[in-house]
Amino acid sequence: MPRQHFDAPLISAISNRNAHPKPYKPGLIPLTSIHRPHCLCTDRIRLWLPTPPGLTTTTVGYTLSSPEVATRVLDLMSLAWTAETRSGYGTGLLVFHVFCDNKTPPVPDHLRGPASEELILEFIASCAASFGGDSLNVYVCGVKAWHTVHGLPWRTDKVRLRTALMAATKLTPDSSKRAERPPLLLRNIHAIREHLDLSVGIDAAVYACLTMTFWACARLGEFTHQEKTPVTTIHIPFTKIAKYKGEDIHWAPQSGPSDPAAALANHMHGTYRALTRNIFLRRIAAAAKASGGEAVQGHSIRIGSVLEYLLRGMPFEAVKVHGRWSSDAFLKYLRKHADILAPYLQDTPAIEQFIRYTLRPRAGASASSGS
Repeated sequence: MPRQHFDAPLISAISNRNAHPKPYKPGLIPLTSIHRPHCLCTDRIRLWLPTPPGLTTTTVGYTLSSPEVATRVLDLMSLAWTAETRSGYGTGLLVFHVFCDNKTPPVPDHLRGPASEELILEFIASCAASFGGDSLNVYVCGVKAWHTVHGLPWRTDKVRLRTALMAATKLTPDSSKRAERPPLLLRNIHAIREHLDLSVGIDAAVYACLTMTFWACARLGEFTHQEKTPVTTIHIPFTKIAKYKGEDIHWAPQSGPSDPAAALANHMHGTYRALTRNIFLRRIAAAAKASGGEAVQGHSIRIGSVLEYLLRGMPFEAVKVHGRWSSDAFLKYLRKHADILAPYLQDTPAIEQFIRYTLRPRAGASASSGS
């Protein structure tokens, strides 16, 4: 095979090198080390280097033909996770090293990577009851990803690790539990619209993004970037499930003031620039407050979309396909709000599937109602 088929340029595995990392938070300040530079959280998996005995930081755990090859392999391995995932893993790596620094004496660098099973389990036990179970799971995955990227063996038994994390989850402190995000309902969208000026570019963009995200049952992060097409089938170049393959999302015109086609058409009349998530949420929060409603979080839109389609009688499997879920995770969006569940608590349920999916059968009950 000709040589030009090899060593094509890779997407940068390191964030903007001119960006300045934020100061460490109190209580999470690591000891100064040339192996752990102060960098963006997203870049720690790549830039924080282990120091195994007999290996230099140039080869970083790999026995390869040259330092340049080792660097390319590291860059490639780091791209296995999205920037958002690498950020969470970077936080976990920081917590792990601060834990090691705080021991008396501090854990030597060569014992942190590769880390022994005893050290990983002690780390989990030390964090239990202080960190949320979900966060701690991400932190451990970050330490494991760091091992993987830098070619270090992972020595912790899967069963023991899973057991320790399960126990830590049960000990999650109330302060670490995230309050349930309420769904954004159609009446909330209509109220927000009354406090937006759709003749102004930013408000037009925000409302178009809101209605399209809602009716497409999409994730807000998939829409808070520049779009230049007014069609109702839109290709998202990167999604949580399909990754860089992207996916097509669809929405149809709706009657009433929440029509995404009308909102997008209004938006497309003016000049526009990329709409970021933060700008969107700030403007929506201001409009929601002016309408007397609750603050809107990004996931509230997707939750409300699921509930709206279910209340309209769309089958559960159709909602799953429309929202592009690869599992039944969407069922967690069925919140116990009186206005949502009321139709299903009457003598004649509006949608039999709701009962079948959300109410577990009694132990020993027959699958047939005629038995």
